[in-house]
Amino acid sequence: MLPALADLGLSVLGAAFAVWAAQRSGTAWLAFWCFFLAQAFFVLIPSSLSSRANEVGSEADQAFNRAHRAAEAAVRRLSTAR
Repeated sequence: MLPALADLGLSVLGAAFAVWAAQRSGTAWLAFWCFFLAQAFFVLIPSSLSSRANEVGSEADQAFNRAHRAAEAAVRRLSTAR
């Protein structure tokens, strides 16, 4: 829940930054650019703010890894079949 709230806060900050840029410059392009510039800081939001998210992520990673191995095996069988 905390990463989602941090993302919401970042979105509000980006919107405020865009409104400020639009008022100061009068150009929509600069406001658009400033909004997405602020959104680029999403990489600073740590994904480890809740331990439950890590547990769910590990289960999803395991399922993905099984599916990936199965897909690679299928491609190998198809590439060797003539």
